Amino acid sequence: RQNAGWYTHYGFKNRYFADFTLMASASNLLAPDHRWNVSPTVGLAWLISNEKCMQSQNVVNFLKLRASFGMLNTDNIPGNGYWNETVGGGNGYPINNNFGGDGGWHEGRLASVNGTTEKAYKYNVGVDATLFKGLTLTLDGFYERRSDIWVSSDGQNSAVLGATSPYVNAGIVDSWGTEIGANYCKKIGNVEFNLGGTFTYNRSKIIEMLEEPAAYDYTRSTGNPVGQIFGLQAIGYFVDQADIDNSLPQQFGPVKAGDIKYKDMNGDKVINSDDRVAMGYNSTCPETYYSFSLGLEWKGLGFSAQFQGVGNYTAILSGTYYHPLVDNTTISNYVYRNRWTPETPNARFPRLTTETVDNNLQTSSLWLADRSFLKLRNCEVYYKLPSSWLNKFWMKNAKVYVRGVDLLCFDSIDQLDPEAMSTSYPATRSIHVGLSVGF
Repeated sequence: RQNAGWYTHYGFKNRYFADFTLMASASNLLAPDHRWNVSPTVGLAWLISNEKCMQSQNVVNFLKLRASFGMLNTDNIPGNGYWNETVGGGNGYPINNNFGGDGGWHEGRLASVNGTTEKAYKYNVGVDATLFKGLTLTLDGFYERRSDIWVSSDGQNSAVLGATSPYVNAGIVDSWGTEIGANYCKKIGNVEFNLGGTFTYNRSKIIEMLEEPAAYDYTRSTGNPVGQIFGLQAIGYFVDQADIDNSLPQQFGPVKAGDIKYKDMNGDKVINSDDRVAMGYNSTCPETYYSFSLGLEWKGLGFSAQFQGVGNYTAILSGTYYHPLVDNTTISNYVYRNRWTPETPNARFPRLTTETVDNNLQTSSLWLADRSFLKLRNCEVYYKLPSSWLNKFWMKNAKVYVRGVDLLCFDSIDQLDPEAMSTSYPATRSIHVGLSVGF
């Protein structure tokens, strides 16, 4: 990848500012005639606090209004998306002198034609302010449209094509949100304290992805957020064979007592993939992030803490932890205690079995959980040694401290850390006792 750029900055009377950036980039993942693209960015700012009318007041110490617009090009191209390919496999047949063969060869995904980069059009408006010589505020609103996203055109072509459809630059996604930040510092006599917090909300919507037609619009990803989960609505478990016989048929394989019963969402008297609906939020990226911190110090003795959390976040409970025994997988006591039995018809999990039950492995409301959490990220108690002590040892500063990391977590996921569900190693808590010295 090659890049070339040009940047300029202009300020007028220390109140009005403008920035302009022009970036040209080339990607070797694209065809020679389509490799180079230009990305301009413009930023404007008005330093309101430097206006004459603001000099006679003592409430607003700093106030800046800013706005920016930019267009970025990225070569976010699928690994096999641009070139035609052949795929090995099949029963094998001789090619030239290769009578042994590695299996047959057939044409893979068709090559893309005149592909280009994915483009992101970004808009941002923000305000920065300092009030009462201690309160700092930041507010941002943003909107982004990504277009020319590489998506498969399978949904637009019939199987009569005889090959896998190519990727094309047709995807469109809108994203928007806001960021808020505040911090307040104050010293009263020998007491110094600070409070701060941030909040970020972001949401997206798929405008176009060349999705194939569907019998029911509610089963389509188009119009929903990126990563939207679709699943079946669980309404309990089958009680016995009579309950199974008197219930609507479920087309996910045989069922027995203790298996999950689903709701008929479209009223066609059968349970199948057409009954999947949007539920929960994204399982990989929360919609909201927030944090807040506090600190207090008196004559060198201090305390600080930082909390961080996420919201609008959904977990899909899957894997060996929640689907035990199949293929001789071990089982946890938690799953065993919360399994379905005739005596526990409202159990958290379906019946245990050493066989794979496809009906129970469908993505459904039973396997979804709120993944939101609030964690105490850092907490420290410290004492700064007096300067009269330090001067004797040629030290500028020193403090002893006890520090904890990830000490507390407030969430609704049983037995698992919501932040480490997809990793092999759990999150760890730690406590440190130390001495820091500066010379």
